[in-house]
Amino acid sequence: MKKINSIIALLLTVVMLAGCGGKASDESNPEVTSNSGDADVIEIVSWWDETPVSGDELNDRMVKRQADIEKKYNVKFKFTVLPADEITTRFTAAILAGDTLGDFVNMRHFWAFPEYAQKGFLLNMSDYLDFSDPAFNKDDTERATYDNNVYGFSMNPLRVGYVIYFNKAIFEKNGIESPYKMYDNGQWNWNNVFSIAKKLTSNNVWGINSLDTYDMVELLVASNGGSFAEYVNGKAKSNLTHTGTIKGIEMARQATYVDKICEPYPTGSDYDYAAKQFQAGHLAMFLGGTDSMDDFKQQMNDKFGVMPLPLGEGQTDYVNYIRERHFKVAASTSDKERMKKLLPIMYEYYKPFDDYSEIEKRNFEIYTWDEESVNILEDLVKTQYVPECYNFPDPYWNIVVVQGINKALKGEMTATAAMKSIEDAWTAAISK
Repeated sequence: MKKINSIIALLLTVVMLAGCGGKASDESNPEVTSNSGDADVIEIVSWWDETPVSGDELNDRMVKRQADIEKKYNVKFKFTVLPADEITTRFTAAILAGDTLGDFVNMRHFWAFPEYAQKGFLLNMSDYLDFSDPAFNKDDTERATYDNNVYGFSMNPLRVGYVIYFNKAIFEKNGIESPYKMYDNGQWNWNNVFSIAKKLTSNNVWGINSLDTYDMVELLVASNGGSFAEYVNGKAKSNLTHTGTIKGIEMARQATYVDKICEPYPTGSDYDYAAKQFQAGHLAMFLGGTDSMDDFKQQMNDKFGVMPLPLGEGQTDYVNYIRERHFKVAASTSDKERMKKLLPIMYEYYKPFDDYSEIEKRNFEIYTWDEESVNILEDLVKTQYVPECYNFPDPYWNIVVVQGINKALKGEMTATAAMKSIEDAWTAAISK
């Protein structure tokens, strides 16, 4: 992520809440520090710039809060940005060298857990925070727990992950029924979405963006009630042949290679190619993250609407798919007494405003075109689906699952046969 303003501030500020927390009680708040002497620098490392920048109501408040806290405790926040693919390697290298990579390091949970907890790389948060405090998200706390200790923390990370944007002008020009009516009637499902995409695919317009990348397949699988692994009694189990997993893969193949309603990604295209194609009017629908919403509102000629991930086969609940994040602290931090002071400060900095839901709605109204989109976003933010955290190094994922999916997408095997062909290797990988 390259920026954190406007819509990213709106939808990802609570992501920051997902990364940090502290005891909410007055007893845990550090005493106000004298402003004499050098300020204590609190370095926060992430793969996007978390510095609040004035520009909307939420960011304006965060800018003021930062200034107030820095003055109150004589501290200075330092936000460091590193490439996502460097964070874990540099975090590990620092620990092995007896050093630390910042005070708080933002990571996707599965980058570090439970491997880093098993190796003793992470600070045990149970020694510093009361996780029975209702401010902490119970599900996230469970994900960060290993051997009854908690090694990461978050607070109510309610946000919107992925949506389907639709081009209103293209829909109206072709006489397509309003997706909002489908949503109200429980008919916003993949079958209807693909049917619409077929009708709207022409020489100049594709029905939807490519669905044959791993992250898109994962969304299809999740919306069909499947997953690639699940935890049963604390142990990872393969879920490759689950009905929903197979159905999601089959849908991606059918739409991309059989019906050909998805625009292929050109070789060497930028990560935001599909978003730009939708913005330019070359896609009737775009399945993507909410971080594109600001650009669409500011730069797109046509108006757009926002819909949730469609219902999968046999599903009745819409999926708000979230890729969770937590802040980690290195076990090698040299001054643990200092950490006792910093954690409550972090809590105070990232805690949600009392009227956050009202601010959120006002910002939804700013970055969309209609009340229906606002209502859908408000519905989605009330729930979330976080995929299981996986107990395996990243290479296993690339070597095993992605290759299996590609065999199915290219028609070399049926989805069921492809998943069965990697079952043993996958089971071995997630059992380590």
